[in-house]
Amino acid sequence: MMFSVLIAHYNNAQFLKTALESVLAQQYKNWEVILVDDFSTDNFEEIILPYAADDRIKVFRNEKNYGCGFTKNRCSSLANGELQGFLDPDDALHEEALAVMIQAHQDHPQCSLIYSTHYIYVRALPGSTPYLLLGDGSIHLFASFTKKAYALTEGINPLNKKAVDKDLYYQLEEAGQVYFVDKPLYYYRIHQGSISNSGQ
Repeated sequence: MMFSVLIAHYNNAQFLKTALESVLAQQYKNWEVILVDDFSTDNFEEIILPYAADDRIKVFRNEKNYGCGFTKNRCSSLANGELQGFLDPDDALHEEALAVMIQAHQDHPQCSLIYSTHYIYVRALPGSTPYLLLGDGSIHLFASFTKKAYALTEGINPLNKKAVDKDLYYQLEEAGQVYFVDKPLYYYRIHQGSISNSGQ
């Protein structure tokens, strides 16, 4: 099975190399990266240049800044894998992430959505800065879903600016069963410019 790692990028070039290297380090090798840049104004082009020779890493660009919902919707529409999962450009995957998810979906074919726990690492924030810690028992990272189940949903609303993933997960819950992998497979970064910190 091919796993499509979906990266919706906007002005996170300082972290993007870490995200891409975490995919290259995966134990499971049948993957592709669908990276859609939402008209970034940082040094995005410079960061992705060393990966141009790897045809598994497919880079697309929006002609203007459309926002998170549009860009994540486009990521999924361009993906070829039977399984898909979002990797935010300022985060990273554990080296076993894809292998564990592939096995879990093979063991639980009735599931539309399978998710895990995650590690959190913080990059210098002011002491009074609020941010979201996804520790409330809801579906969180790392989350993977089947292309077949996604086709049964309305997909990601391109107009959504917030809670894009949660909206998709609610739809996927109606398309099949949900399974939890009790293992941290994702490194979730909290920093000054993150959406969960800024609320944008």
